Amino acid sequence: MSDVNNQNLENFLKPSHYCDCDSENIINKAKEITANCKTNRDRAVKIFYWVRDNIPYTFGRWDKKASVILNEKKGMCTSKAVLLVSLLRAVGIPAGFGVLEVKGREYLGVIALSIFTKVIKKTSIHIYGGAFLNGKWVKIDPSADYLLSAKTSYFNPTTQLVDWDGRADAMENLDKNHILKDSFPLSDINNFLQKKPKTATGFVVKAGNLYLDFLRQNDQKINDITELELLFRKWLKKNHFWSYYSFFLAIKYRRLKLKLQAK
Repeated sequence: MSDVNNQNLENFLKPSHYCDCDSENIINKAKEITANCKTNRDRAVKIFYWVRDNIPYTFGRWDKKASVILNEKKGMCTSKAVLLVSLLRAVGIPAGFGVLEVKGREYLGVIALSIFTKVIKKTSIHIYGGAFLNGKWVKIDPSADYLLSAKTSYFNPTTQLVDWDGRADAMENLDKNHILKDSFPLSDINNFLQKKPKTATGFVVKAGNLYLDFLRQNDQKINDITELELLFRKWLKKNHFWSYYSFFLAIKYRRLKLKLQAK
């Protein structure tokens, strides 16, 4: 599925409700990032690396404008893609979105602990960006930042750092068996962004972000995946006791509720 018709790229340069590439702070940041660039390829590469490493991957709501994401300086895959596309459009580069329908409990790899996968839907959506350069579309995914990748990619291939030269596709190292559908390029994803999250709320998001903090801070080498959850539990109990207590109490309540519903 694609929004491109006879290479009509006009829609891939326009602002939208969430992709507010016409906002002053987006325009100024895009110009700042690309100040010394001479070609669109150079501009696109600079913007990609800036978004990849200056917007740490975090869990949260996806219904945010690019200007808000830029101000908050954090975001999940959807937020990073929205910001990436907006910055590209702000310097005149046609840019769009890709939407992957994936197996929600599997595509993140072994880094996704069982305590989290049990509250993740069986199918989920992963958003990435794309740019039209030198007469062709190129897929680009800035989701995993440098520090998260450096701390986890040696045991979790999915978070392998994505580099980009502005010529070929640069996508996360996802298992193809976990990808159900790929829609690209799309000029906007407003219909998706307007949907209210069902699981990305409350204690799940808070615990998920604490888990990301743990991963970025952890210096103990992971040799056995089974020890990862235990290490996180110990870290959470030591550094965020009340979050530890409320999170695992909520997990027990959720499991009990599911058992009662199954009867």
